[in-house]
Parts: sequence; C-alpha cells; structure tokens
Amino acid sequence: MISIGLPAFKVEYLEIAIDSILSQTFQDFELIIVNDNSPENILKVVDSYNDPRIKYFENEKNLGPIGNWNKCLELSTREYFVLFSDDDIMHEDFLTELLKKSKEHPDCKLIHCRIEVIDEVGSRIKLAEKCPEYESIEDFVFERLVNSRNFYAPGFMVLRKELLNMGGFINFPLAWFSDEATWFSLGAKGGVAYVDLALCKWRYSSSNISSVGAIEPRLIAGDEYEIWFNSFLNTLEITKEKKVNLKQACSERVYKNKINCIIRGSKKGLTNTFVGISTFFSYRSRYKLKMYDLPRIIYHIIK
Repeated sequence: MISIGLPAFKVEYLEIAIDSILSQTFQDFELIIVNDNSPENILKVVDSYNDPRIKYFENEKNLGPIGNWNKCLELSTREYFVLFSDDDIMHEDFLTELLKKSKEHPDCKLIHCRIEVIDEVGSRIKLAEKCPEYESIEDFVFERLVNSRNFYAPGFMVLRKELLNMGGFINFPLAWFSDEATWFSLGAKGGVAYVDLALCKWRYSSSNISSVGAIEPRLIAGDEYEIWFNSFLNTLEITKEKKVNLKQACSERVYKNKINCIIRGSKKGLTNTFVGISTFFSYRSRYKLKMYDLPRIIYHIIK
C-alpha cells in the first residue's frame, strides 16, 4: 500500500528514524533505505534490524539530495509514497491517519499533517500552524508564499504514480525549494488534504540540508525556483491580479532567503565583518542584492 523512502547519509539519528517507522500501527508498507555513498557506516545500523519490510540499497557514487530522493522513488513499488529523513521521527499513527484522510479526499494527490519542530536533543522548538482540512492549490500556494506557512517534506504522503509521471522531485541546487515546487505541482492536480494532528517530528540541526552547503548554490536555487514558479503560475486558472500578487510574493520570499543564506553562511564575530561585506558585494550585482540589507547582514555577523 505505502512505500517509505529513506535517503540515508547520516547515522546520528538514523536508528531513531527507523524505529519510528517500524512502529507504525499501519503495517502494510515497505521501507526503502538508500545509502548515498555516505562516509558514515549506514549499513551497520541497517544490519541491526531483521525486518522483511526493509530494502537496503547503496549508491556507487553520491547522487546528491534530489538524485537520492528520486532514487528512493524509482525503487518504490506501492500506491503511495512518503519521503522521510534520516533524522526525523514518525508518529506511530502517521500512516494510518494520512491514509484515512486520502480516502476522504480521493481526488487529492497530496496529503500532509501538522509538524512538530524539534532540536538536536528532541525538545520542541515549535508546533507548525494549523491548516484547513482541504485547500485548493491557490490557497495552498498563497499561505506558503504570502503568510510564510511552515511545511516540511517528511510530513507529506503522495500518490506515487503522479509523482513519477511528473518526473519525480523537482531539482534545484542543494534541494532548496525542491519539495515546495514539487508539492505545488502535485497540489495543482486536485488540491491538498490535511490531517490536524502532529504526526511527524522534524529535527532542526546543524546538519540539515537547510543549514549546510555553500552560499552561492542556494542563491542560484532561488533564482531557478523563481523562474520555475512564474512558469507554474501560468498553468493555474486564477485571475490576472492574483497571479501578479503571487508572483510578487514569490519574488519577495526568494529575496528574503538570499539574505538569510548570506547571514547563515557567514562566520560570526567582529573579525569576520570584512569577509561578510566582501561576500555581499561579490554577489550583489549577480543576484540583485539591495544595499539597505547590508547593515542587517553586518549586525548578524557581529551580534
């Protein structure tokens, strides 16, 4: 019934993630673990389990985040697909409740749940905001771009065939904006259904995809995503005014992410101020950075 893809690269929380998946009250699933040529001993953790639902694979070379996400998808065989993570925690009723919701909204290709964000030791940081039980793609996009709604990839379940038919997860550098673009595309095929239960714990840590990696690939990803989104807008049957508003909201969101990328990617401390300023000016023209944001960047570096 359900395939769970687990792209694996880190071992620190891998056992916790696998244990949470194997503890599901809904048992008809396969767990596909794909080791993306990790330098860490993923196999040692996986070999500690004796469960026929686990299918383990190793990539001969590192495919990167999206390459490995899509490898998990290609190896899956069931009706539904969940992309999980090697450091998150799945509530025991995650599959049961999302599958139940999918039956209540048979036209939806995309179902998600409320998320609890936790830190590296498992303490709650925040509970994601509540969503409607059903949303049109217009409302789903609006809430994400205009109201900055939080959602996270492991909290979603999709119809596997639909995701395969669109070529898998949309590829941007370092997977920045990739899940968002993918969910938008799937949501356009029948809206989005939601389970108002916190059924997934998403771990914020220094090793998240959103926390690591060079600055420039993330800036490139933002520009590529904005181009993609403007093309995607043209496929939606909404008024011209709404398209203009969403286009502007996307542009503002991408720009905000660019500034935050520079802030997060800069070493902290007064002695690193010159480096941060140099970084800003080296990217300013190419990525259309605005001078009035430079003081903010400096402030966060020396804070």
